[in-house]
Amino acid sequence: MQPTEQNSLTHHGSLPSKPVFTRQRAGFFAGLLFLLLFSGPPRFRVRDPTASLYGEVDLSIVVSVVVWGLGGMWVSYQLCRAYYSRKRLRLRLWLPQKIAALVIVLLGASTAVSLAPEATAFKVYQILVAFLFTLIFAEWYGVETCLNRMLLGSSLLCAVLAVSAFVAPDLVLATSETGFARLRGQGITEAGFAATFALVLLLTTRRRLSQPVFISLGVCFSTILFLSLARVGWLALGVFFALALRLLALLVEDYDRRHALPPDKSTPAEKLQFLLEHSGKTVTDLQSVFGQRSHVNEALTGKRSISAPQARKLGRRFRVSPGLFL
Repeated sequence: MQPTEQNSLTHHGSLPSKPVFTRQRAGFFAGLLFLLLFSGPPRFRVRDPTASLYGEVDLSIVVSVVVWGLGGMWVSYQLCRAYYSRKRLRLRLWLPQKIAALVIVLLGASTAVSLAPEATAFKVYQILVAFLFTLIFAEWYGVETCLNRMLLGSSLLCAVLAVSAFVAPDLVLATSETGFARLRGQGITEAGFAATFALVLLLTTRRRLSQPVFISLGVCFSTILFLSLARVGWLALGVFFALALRLLALLVEDYDRRHALPPDKSTPAEKLQFLLEHSGKTVTDLQSVFGQRSHVNEALTGKRSISAPQARKLGRRFRVSPGLFL
């Protein structure tokens, strides 16, 4: 299903207003294709890295070509559909997306000097399809839906890795440099990356999960990351926590700035100035309390006393006790 544009009427019932853009739920095919593209799809076999140089093809390669071919067809269909039906499809490219687009172009140019140009061209095609598919999917169905599908895909990959460790250990286990078994996931997907991605997505969707589910998934993902012995995964997770702590500090600082109380020994005018500066409000916002702009300025300078009704209005506006202004 695609987003629809609806023309709403004004309260007079005659003039159409600006079209309303509503996002709908992703259909089964789009959701399934998203999961398949996000997961790779899984290889389910250990392949010699140099096999692609010699053009060796197996069932996993065929499945991958089919899935990514469907992904490219879906992207082309959506672009053509939006163009001919004049639906609003705005692929907003911020700085990270612009950098990604530039990297894709440079990778495409590197095909000319590649030792295996067919394999390189297919890899560039995969990156391009994944890039456009994500942009279109997020625009049609929303960023939240996109993140939820990523969390579902990461959870499924981690579940497959956990089951394969017992059912087919040769598919996912390898010996580390220290001689210990390592859950690398070479036959499915990189275990460290999958677990790290799943943990980050899990921490960003905490409100939509019950506590038992959140704890269970957190333990499962953390165990897979620990067993993978992936230093890069732990580093990425550490960077995420550092950024999260920095964001939390900024939010706390902003909250304190907006909800700070003036000193106890200050005058009502000084308290009003303090709250006005720390709340982000302006003199114009207080004009409805005092009636005139000149009266606001006089109250701020202490030339005009604040009455009880005005103190109650100020208390409601700043969410403080009216007694601060009396």
